[in-house]
Amino acid sequence: MMIDIAEEEFEIPIRKKYFTRTVDKFQKEEKISLSSLCRLVGINRQKYYRSKAKVRSNQGLAEKVVALVQEVRNKMPRLGGRKLYHLLQAELKALGVGRDKFFTILRANNLLVRPRKTIIQRQIPSTTTENIRTK
Repeated sequence: MMIDIAEEEFEIPIRKKYFTRTVDKFQKEEKISLSSLCRLVGINRQKYYRSKAKVRSNQGLAEKVVALVQEVRNKMPRLGGRKLYHLLQAELKALGVGRDKFFTILRANNLLVRPRKTIIQRQIPSTTTENIRTK
């Protein structure tokens, strides 16, 4: 198959990552049946539908996590990811979200707080005239 040749030649796992998007795009543009596209890519239809369902469930999970984070951030807007994770740990554990997935969701939704730029204030040098007593 063409995909096998491309994967071997370029050493890139094409089939693993983007096959659902590719199949969807070709199905819309070229009006080709799903079963023939799946055969062309080298997967079965069951794998296609499973991966679509997984994407949907991951999006639903991400929406729940974002809602939890925004609820806390309304009260404390500059709260960082580590403290958020610590505060929401019980809820996240119930959802099945660990630390790495939590930070991935925050990063994908631009919810990570950037550290403030530290401003270094210079000390104003004192002159000798300030220390002189006048009569």
